[in-house]
Amino acid sequence: MAIPKHDEVRLPLLKFISDGGVYTQNMCVERLRDYFELTEDERNATLPSGRTVFYDRVHWAKTHLKKAGLIESTKQSEFNITKSGMQLLSRNLDKIETAILKEYPSFREFLERSKRKRLINQMPVLVFQLQ
Repeated sequence: MAIPKHDEVRLPLLKFISDGGVYTQNMCVERLRDYFELTEDERNATLPSGRTVFYDRVHWAKTHLKKAGLIESTKQSEFNITKSGMQLLSRNLDKIETAILKEYPSFREFLERSKRKRLINQMPVLVFQLQ
């Protein structure tokens, strides 16, 4: 099995924290590694930043769930599920697609901000020479 993409991690992550407890990213990464039955190589695969690929995937899944209001930070590095997150789980989805997250205004706003930021970063830089 290949390392799951962040959109494949969303639902298992939300289910894992659905007991209402407070969790850290490391707790979730450990539990989800087992859930996805990652091999030792998959567990240890790293990005140029030094972060593991799977940790990064869980991070992006968590970010998207948070931007949609399905999870919330309780304090630094800790989070839990929200009422909206519990309501989403009650829909018994097979996967939390981006289209589902777009049902939440806060996630749409996040996407729009990200899109604007990308456009600004792609604009050519104008250099003016003073004579």
